[in-house]
Amino acid sequence: HLSASDLRGLAPDEYALLDAPVGLFLNFGNVKWRKQSRNLLNISLVKARTMTVPKGTTFGHLVASMAEARAHSCYIIDEISLKPLGLVTLTDILRFVCGVTRKEEK
Repeated sequence: HLSASDLRGLAPDEYALLDAPVGLFLNFGNVKWRKQSRNLLNISLVKARTMTVPKGTTFGHLVASMAEARAHSCYIIDEISLKPLGLVTLTDILRFVCGVTRKEEK
């Protein structure tokens, strides 16, 4: 699972890179490659699959939005700074709804 700390280096307009092929993402730390990557990746197509919601979004609205978008995950962002705070997946939602906890949480 990704955590908010894993996303700290990404600017809000770069979250879509998380849906990019892993080969492209592995080069992301290279500043020169990072500047050139805009030409390599059709960011608009990837952004269409990347879902973000502000942290104030209700759980019901998050689930409805994910279902409507057929999204498997959603990045939770701070409304002011637009920094990532976390990631919610369908698995997280199912565990919550069903009352199932992870082994390490028991």
